[in-house]
Amino acid sequence: MFTTFHKTDAEIETQIREELQWDCRTEGSVFTIQVVEGAVTLSGKVKNYAVKCAAEEAAHRIAGVQSLHNALEVKIPFGAWKTDIEIAEFAARTFEWNVLIPHEKVGAVVTGGWVELVGQVDCWSQREEVERAVSTLPGVLGVSNHIRVNASKVDTQEVCGAIEATLERRVPQETNQVHVAMDENTVRLSGQVPTWEERCAVMRAAGFAPGVRQIVDELQVSMSA
Repeated sequence: MFTTFHKTDAEIETQIREELQWDCRTEGSVFTIQVVEGAVTLSGKVKNYAVKCAAEEAAHRIAGVQSLHNALEVKIPFGAWKTDIEIAEFAARTFEWNVLIPHEKVGAVVTGGWVELVGQVDCWSQREEVERAVSTLPGVLGVSNHIRVNASKVDTQEVCGAIEATLERRVPQETNQVHVAMDENTVRLSGQVPTWEERCAVMRAAGFAPGVRQIVDELQVSMSA
């Protein structure tokens, strides 16, 4: 069981602002933060997509954040603007130089600075790695991940047991609070975790399991002391 406490929206807003100022990746950006009953909305303008992602991560690190809407607008400075062709070429080279990505199976279609990821990979973690790789490229305004995972069919009980065993090794204190179910090749995660970082750890653990084509995240982040 998690020990619960109440944190006011004003306290959450103050701590998010402090976290954003502390994170050097978001340095120099101006944010508008709205918090209503733990639901956070980030708005304003940032200079690249990587900063937008970093700001979301920073806000999620604050205890008491129940949900987050990232409404930050990416405004590329004039000198840093890239053409769609340049971004697509950057993406192709990035995929080729990343040993965790099967670069011959994936690609990036760029329209107006927005990157659409296409192709097929063998496991969920490869799909996530491709998205991480393009998120820091110059000129990117946003990313849509349409990569398919062609994992073979597996024994669902065996995979669920393997995921639970992984969670026991990595985050044993949360094991009894997280429920793992699998239908065909789709894993469904539900239950409670104390922090956003623990939620991410659970998601990564499930993503490394063989046979996983999709993850349905129904985990709730509790307010823990």
